[in-house]
Amino acid sequence: MKKPIGILLVALRILIGILFLVSGIEKLTRNYENFILVVQSYKVLSDHGAVVVARAIPWVELALGIFLIAGFKIRTSLTALWILVSAFIAVVGSALSRKLPIDDGGCFGGAVSFPLKGILIFDTVLWALLLFMIIFYKVFSSFSMDQYFKNKSGMSS
Repeated sequence: MKKPIGILLVALRILIGILFLVSGIEKLTRNYENFILVVQSYKVLSDHGAVVVARAIPWVELALGIFLIAGFKIRTSLTALWILVSAFIAVVGSALSRKLPIDDGGCFGGAVSFPLKGILIFDTVLWALLLFMIIFYKVFSSFSMDQYFKNKSGMSS
């Protein structure tokens, strides 16, 4: 692989990690009850389920963002994010098809607001990008903890 392309691919991995890190931090540092209301507005979970999901998602986004930035368990992190984004697409698509009156999709904890159609388009592009990255995850592993540990274990053998 040529160096400029390799650097670009690593930068892409890090940028997606930053996206989820910021999303998780935004939800965690704001009033969590607002995010619970956003999750409840999609009307796919019971009230208790919405509370559990609203409390868990920011931590998952935060952890997976950190993992991607550090390059730790890259393929596992990408797969988890792909599953998460798949769920987001299903929920947003359901809300659009049911014409629910949702003004804020809740992606960034209220810091930035996007219409549902915009969220669906963004999440669909992100879904495809994550799938590409899962399939070709090895090219995204430069400057990563995964590569460091792989090289370290190769030296001791």
